[in-house]
Amino acid sequence: MDGGARRQFGSGWLFRACERVWATVVLQLWTTAALVPSGLVAAALVPDVSNAPLYALAAVPVGPALAAALHCGTLLTAGDDPAVGREFRRRWWSDARDVLAFWVPAVAVVTALLAGRALDPTGGTGPLGLVVAAGVVLWAAVMLVLVTAFSFRTRDAARLAVHVAVRFPGLTLVLLAVGAVLVTVSVTVGSWAAVGLLAVAAQVVAVAAGPARRAVRAEHTENTEPVVPAGA
Repeated sequence: MDGGARRQFGSGWLFRACERVWATVVLQLWTTAALVPSGLVAAALVPDVSNAPLYALAAVPVGPALAAALHCGTLLTAGDDPAVGREFRRRWWSDARDVLAFWVPAVAVVTALLAGRALDPTGGTGPLGLVVAAGVVLWAAVMLVLVTAFSFRTRDAARLAVHVAVRFPGLTLVLLAVGAVLVTVSVTVGSWAAVGLLAVAAQVVAVAAGPARRAVRAEHTENTEPVVPAGA
């Protein structure tokens, strides 16, 4: 080539694009596999408010799966080239305890609110209950962003999640938009279609969470090494 310059195989934009697509496919496969137990339980249940506790139990494994997917999505959007399958499994296992510490209470609160609404549509907390349930879901989503990036105590992360949701409206809007899209797809097409969008959704959220992560890292971690790339 002119000037003696040579491009090694795998350095072009097309190769990088194909590599990113393949990594996204692998991430989607692992995320789907992690959600299979939840899907099987939910599919076996009759849609009735009496089964609310079982639906809540089925939702418990969703938290660690989403956390692992978000972590891998963060690495991919930061330009890293991780072994997605190995990284997903590692973070699913290592983050499970921290994630479940807030995910289980959040699922319990949302289940109680929605079950109460179903049992008494005209009474109880009324529309306020739905607003509170949506707020808890949003808070849990911000918690996923924090827990997958930093090693805070659960109570500290819980307070910080509220601060982040208010201080970074861009992240909050993206989380609400992603949630709305997933719910709409699940209702209109099927839950399987919504699950099929999770790998892409994780990368969208990872990009939107970048400013929040950088601010939290600068203001709250001091010399603590983050578990995400410095450029994320």
